Amino acid sequence: LCRKLNTLFQRIKAECKSDPNVWKIFSVFFKCFKDRENYRDCLIRRVRVMQSSDWEKDETRVSRVCKAVEETAKAYMQDVEQEPRLKREAEMLINATIERVEKGETNNYSTYINSLKQHL
Repeated sequence: LCRKLNTLFQRIKAECKSDPNVWKIFSVFFKCFKDRENYRDCLIRRVRVMQSSDWEKDETRVSRVCKAVEETAKAYMQDVEQEPRLKREAEMLINATIERVEKGETNNYSTYINSLKQHL
């Protein structure tokens, strides 16, 4: 069954690389099977897809991206004992997101920035 699901996911991935929901579904699959590396990889891919052009200028998109970044950073931090480099990667992801949000034109950017800073 797992092999069939993996084959199916590979086909979906080939067709829908730019859909953040696909990456979220993949992350859930890998989390269920305790494949932490692929779980984190899918989460970061989801964030990258969500950070398409000018996302920081739309408050709805900022909110979604910040929530996805928080989820990704938490996943990285859960594995820091086994892989210490993940702490720095989580910090870089958060700081890069904060920088983009600050450059955006959203009115409530401080709310999102403060939420992200809690994970540093």
